[in-house]
Amino acid sequence: DRRYSKDTPNTMIVTSNMEPDKWVTFFNDEPALKCAMDRFFDKALLISMKGRSYRGKYRRKIEVTAGVEPRQSAEQTNY
Repeated sequence: DRRYSKDTPNTMIVTSNMEPDKWVTFFNDEPALKCAMDRFFDKALLISMKGRSYRGKYRRKIEVTAGVEPRQSAEQTNY
């Protein structure tokens, strides 16, 4: 197949926060998605990472109550 006999690397990185079997809920053309996934996973190296998310680790939260000065806090997210 021509795709695999190129002289230069043909690398593609796809990231998602959900398993590939759930992707169909976000794509309205299931046959096209299956065709694309077939090509993505043909000679793929899959890396699955588990654990807490780093997103939101340094998120600031501001609480406001009518008639009271705003209060800030550094909130640490526990996913």
